[in-house]
Amino acid sequence: MSTSKELTKPDALKPLVKRAKYLTLSEEPELVTVDIVEEIKTDDGQRVRITCRRVIIKKDLDTFEYSADKEVQIKDSNSTSSWYLLSDFKKTSHWPVGGIYYWVWKASDGIRWETA
Repeated sequence: MSTSKELTKPDALKPLVKRAKYLTLSEEPELVTVDIVEEIKTDDGQRVRITCRRVIIKKDLDTFEYSADKEVQIKDSNSTSSWYLLSDFKKTSHWPVGGIYYWVWKASDGIRWETA
C-alpha cells in the first residue's frame, strides 16, 4: 500500500515572514527590555513566555547610549523568577510600549529576571 501526498511548492514571490528567535542566556547578566509576559499551556504543563528585545549599548568617550533591538526574542521558562515577572506584569495597569528594562541570566536555580 502506498499513500500519496500532495506537495505544494512555496510561493517564491511571497515576502519573507520573520520568525521569533529564542533568547539564549549565559551566566553573565544581559540587559533586555521586556515587552509582554504571558502564561502559556504546553504538553508538559504551564510556562511563562517572555517576549523581549536585547538592549544595544553604545559607549563613546563621554556619551552613553542604549536602545532596544528591533528583533523580538522569546524566552519560555518555568523558573520562580519568571512567575514573579508574570505576576508583576499582570498587576501593572500600564506597561510601557517600549517595555521595561530587566537584567536576565541563567542561575543555578533557573532563569533570573531583575529590574534594571
